[in-house]
Amino acid sequence: MLKGKPLEALQILADLLVEAAQEWIKALGHATLIGRAVSGAETEDFLTAIDRIAALEHEADDAQRALTASAVQHASDFRQLHLFTAIGDRLENASDALKRASLILHEHMLKDVING
Repeated sequence: MLKGKPLEALQILADLLVEAAQEWIKALGHATLIGRAVSGAETEDFLTAIDRIAALEHEADDAQRALTASAVQHASDFRQLHLFTAIGDRLENASDALKRASLILHEHMLKDVING
């Protein structure tokens, strides 16, 4: 059974990924309105969401390292250590993917929509 400090660290990482996914949804929503909006508020909100995704990705890097350290210190056996680190790695990889996707969207919006 998984419990203790590594599970708390895993929850922190998972929470960061949920927040990054929510920011991604916000960015997509604002992106669909840019160009049709009367004010620059949509563009500002879009850029804020993109910046937040990047910040959350950096926080996820830190959280993944903290999870690994906690798992090394507190896991009851090798299987538990492997499980914590494997799940943490996948969550952090998902965070990286959200950041990459947000940068692609950002570039597209600046080149093709806002300045296009």
